Amino acid sequence: DMGLLAALTAPGFYVGAMGSRKTSEARRLRLASLGLDQASLNRLRAPIGVSIPSKTPAEIAISVVADLIAARHHLRAASPSL
Repeated sequence: DMGLLAALTAPGFYVGAMGSRKTSEARRLRLASLGLDQASLNRLRAPIGVSIPSKTPAEIAISVVADLIAARHHLRAASPSL
């Protein structure tokens, strides 16, 4: 949680964490209890990656890369100067 707290208060364009939806919701509640504001919490991509029914490391890695590409595309569309 402390690493995510630091990352979510830094200027990075993508912050994600692995875990189930239940784990991710509990993590969000813990981060909020540590004083993280809603705007920062909204930056957290959790569960990380594109939602696919897989548990293999290779497919999870591809889903994370796909989510990074989608986030980058969204960022570039919002800021044409990138």
